Amino acid sequence: QDGIRLKMASLCFIILNAILALIGLAMIIFSESSVRGFQNPKDIQIPKLDKFKNLSLLTYVGIGIVIVAVVGIVGSLLKMKLLLFVYIVVMGVVVFAFLLLLILSAVFLFDLDDQLDKGLQEINKKFKREYWNDDKNPINLLQKNFKCCGIRNYTDYDKMPPPKDMKPEDVAKYPMTCCKTKPKSVEAQKCYTIENNIYKGGCFKKLTEELNGPLTVIFVVVLLVFLFSSMCLLFAIISCAC
Repeated sequence: QDGIRLKMASLCFIILNAILALIGLAMIIFSESSVRGFQNPKDIQIPKLDKFKNLSLLTYVGIGIVIVAVVGIVGSLLKMKLLLFVYIVVMGVVVFAFLLLLILSAVFLFDLDDQLDKGLQEINKKFKREYWNDDKNPINLLQKNFKCCGIRNYTDYDKMPPPKDMKPEDVAKYPMTCCKTKPKSVEAQKCYTIENNIYKGGCFKKLTEELNGPLTVIFVVVLLVFLFSSMCLLFAIISCAC
């Protein structure tokens, strides 16, 4: 029975590495066919041997994956413990790296709201009235792109005092990027009509909603890669032991 189990483990190891090799080949094909269509290879190349200088980063990763998978398959089929040992070392480094990445991703996701809130509040403190007309200001860009007003909501600007020697009714109450429609006249730049022309929602909520989706996908991908590489490592150790 032990012999059958070891053979099954070896078969599972070969199947896993066959899948790994296919993933590597898919990455190479995608890189060389799709990526080159919209990105200059010079922007993503790794300086190596001259004949390989035009290969993209994704292609290098794909080649590395295929080589590791082939080493594992050959080592298992021919019972070459040296190749299996090399495979175990490489895969051990990969598993450790993805374990660290998994932990960091989890911590980052858990602490994202607090860190983002602190960062936005710090930026907002520097968003004085004299910067309201600066289209390149981070807060203006945020409000324009996400169609929001303020960090928590539009009332963030109610606490902002008018410039010296000016009455509140003589200055704009909100930045122009808080307005749903761009006023045409100078008087309309006061942007007072909250119900009709002001985005009521704050940028913090919209930004977190925008970030949480992609970051969660990245976390799930890292988790799946970690689990897959851990299985490869486990079956490699079993194959090497027998």
